Amino acid sequence: MYGFLIILGMETSKRVSVIDLGRFVALSFMVMLHVLQRTYPNFTSTWGSVYLLVISVTPFVFFSGMSYSYKKELRPVGFLYDILKRGFAYMLPLIWFLLFRVLLYGQWVDFPAAFSDFLEYPVNGLWICWVLLWIVLFVDVGLLLASLCPKFKVLFVTMVLVLAYTTLLLLRHYEVIPSDHFLAYDYFVIYVPVFLVGYLLGRLVFKFDNPYVSLSCLLAGAGGLVPIAINNPIFIQVKFLEAQWMFYLACFCAAIAYYGLLNLLKQVRFSKGVSFAGRFSMEMYFLHLMLLKNWGHLDLPGGWAIFGVTLGLYLLCFANTAIVTLVTYFVPFLHFALFGRHYSHYAFENALFDKLHDTCLSK
Repeated sequence: MYGFLIILGMETSKRVSVIDLGRFVALSFMVMLHVLQRTYPNFTSTWGSVYLLVISVTPFVFFSGMSYSYKKELRPVGFLYDILKRGFAYMLPLIWFLLFRVLLYGQWVDFPAAFSDFLEYPVNGLWICWVLLWIVLFVDVGLLLASLCPKFKVLFVTMVLVLAYTTLLLLRHYEVIPSDHFLAYDYFVIYVPVFLVGYLLGRLVFKFDNPYVSLSCLLAGAGGLVPIAINNPIFIQVKFLEAQWMFYLACFCAAIAYYGLLNLLKQVRFSKGVSFAGRFSMEMYFLHLMLLKNWGHLDLPGGWAIFGVTLGLYLLCFANTAIVTLVTYFVPFLHFALFGRHYSHYAFENALFDKLHDTCLSK
């Protein structure tokens, strides 16, 4: 595994392995959620769907907040540099998905309507790209302000996120933002508190790893989610100002469960390999949606057929991600064109943005 890391040119010291491990686990549950939505009749309306949703999406946003807690303050050039890199990473997959759907369903004559969906309601799971882009913009503004006084970095970032959250609520209230779904506004206001908690706790969460405490947290968090999911099977689908306390209680239970689970998993030898796979979380997210989200519900005859097809599709999603990522990884421009980023030291976008960085500094 370490030889493979060296071949790929990864800089392991610059990443926090437990966060990558958490991302992989969260995305594994997310893939299972999307597969079951295709294979199990009316799965979306069941409590199991809510359970998988809470233990996949919310931890993924939480871990994004944790990863940002390690970012240092930004100078003006660094701000531009980071926004452009993140913008490519989140928007290129979304654009590819839009074009793929237009091509697949022959919607060229109705392309304006398809593009309207792209802006008005980023369906098919890709709303998270918009949410992360919103968050990155506001966090980077906070990091830019922190360049004036680095010791107050956390305060600046928190202040900007809270101000943005409040401002967007007011803009929607006065209909400056045309709808709840515009650029995933509704998902932003739902999930930004989860991101902020991850940001504030990022350097503290996994400092303590007593195995008995970890196991207790795993059982308590996972068990606590069951009655919430059973009694509120559609609470995540209602307006964000309704039943919000129940959603955040579910997020708390998920965080407790992940704290215990990851503290236990990181002691296992294979966890390093799983953490490595978690570095490609956005690739996995995009590719499994490309594979699944253009299909309707599969009308399967019985329980064993549902089990077999579910397992097959689940494994196919991971195989698809592994094959496409490996094939494109050694062609940096191609990987960048598909996913908006590339990790290795010879990455195409590194050269592109470093040139931009040097040009700005020379002026």
